[in-house]
Amino acid sequence: MPIVIRWDGPDHVVVRMIFTGEWQWQDLDAAYQTLTDLLDNADHILDLLVIYDTNRVPSNPVGHFSELANAPFFTHPMSGFVVVVGGTYFLHSLIDLLRGTYTEAASHLYRVMTTDEAYTVLSELHSER
Repeated sequence: MPIVIRWDGPDHVVVRMIFTGEWQWQDLDAAYQTLTDLLDNADHILDLLVIYDTNRVPSNPVGHFSELANAPFFTHPMSGFVVVVGGTYFLHSLIDLLRGTYTEAASHLYRVMTTDEAYTVLSELHSER
């Protein structure tokens, strides 16, 4: 599976969505269903770490922005912060463009280069609440 979803730890507060190798948009659709199931069954807000362990971005990413902006991790009432870890300069540019285009939907989307940075960002964001 090019996209794996699992709990980040035993406390079930953070979900990891791990992208590896060659993935396609239909793989993301299947991952959305798994993520939606976790969010539907949550009794508290869940944060999402998107671990991007590949250099590949499928074709036409900008054409999928509206789909991304309506993804469960932006729209579900139990979704919290989303932190993308890793990726290329191109991916980071796409994230910035998504944030600029869908400011409300992507208002809780952040990007960092390491998992340690992601935990720091989540800690800071939660302390501001």
